[in-house]
Amino acid sequence: MKHFIEDTDVLSFSVLFGLFWRWRWILISVTLIGTILSVFYAASQADVYRSTIIAVTPSEKSSGGLSGLSGQLGGLAGLAGISLGGSSDKSLEQIKDLVRSRSFLQDFIERHQLIAEIMAAVGWDRTKNQLIYNPEIYNIDTQEWLRTAPPGKKVTPTSWEAYPVLLAKINLEAQVKKGMFQLSVDHYSPYLAKKWVELLLSDINSFYRQRSQRETQESIAYLRTALEKTEFSEVKSTIYELVEEQIKSDMLSEVRQEFALETLSGAVLPEDKDHPKRVLICILGAIISGIISLLVALIANTIFPLASKEKP
Repeated sequence: MKHFIEDTDVLSFSVLFGLFWRWRWILISVTLIGTILSVFYAASQADVYRSTIIAVTPSEKSSGGLSGLSGQLGGLAGLAGISLGGSSDKSLEQIKDLVRSRSFLQDFIERHQLIAEIMAAVGWDRTKNQLIYNPEIYNIDTQEWLRTAPPGKKVTPTSWEAYPVLLAKINLEAQVKKGMFQLSVDHYSPYLAKKWVELLLSDINSFYRQRSQRETQESIAYLRTALEKTEFSEVKSTIYELVEEQIKSDMLSEVRQEFALETLSGAVLPEDKDHPKRVLICILGAIISGIISLLVALIANTIFPLASKEKP
């Protein structure tokens, strides 16, 4: 007896149609089951909203007279560890790496007490404007954690565990040539998505503002020490100018809240979900199921070949 398809046969559409017609119930069943499962999966996914802020690096004019002074006093300023170039040290790529860093995000989580909203939230009740928490791991009424602790962990999650979950909700894009920075946050609640992206921008600016203030104070202390040691009037005059500019820089950092990034387009409360794309999930589920059903039919035909009459 010979197989339905022999090596010498010409592969034609009629042969393939006959093969698939023989195993049509496998094709139909597998495709149908996969499509139904994809529909249920798409329907079970909670809506996720995205809020976005577009920011730019501060303009040179906001640095006052520091950029003009840098050419004259650059050598001494560099020796003192002073930056006179405004926001040049706050590159967009540097900011992007900062936001993605574990230390920054864990501090962000702890400062704003976001553990439950990150680790236990599974949806959002639009009518009540409340987050929906998984009752099996967190009791919202008593604010008690009920989860089974992972190996080596405690029942109450830490910011270490929450870090990768939050990082997955943050989207960053730095357009260095344009000096633009796009920051967005995904969440089940559109209100929290908007709130968190605004908090992130605020914390970024606070981080750089505090660092600038710390560096400025250290620079002033260094310059005053150098002033006491020098006896040359010209050098003293130069140091006085540097101290004056550092004091101006310190005052500027106190006044300017958007120190590293200035808001170009503020966060807007999203009304429509960003994802999941349920129709796309269903279509992909049907396509993948169809491909799997074809493979199953081919395997079944190999294992159980159709016998045919022998040729004379």
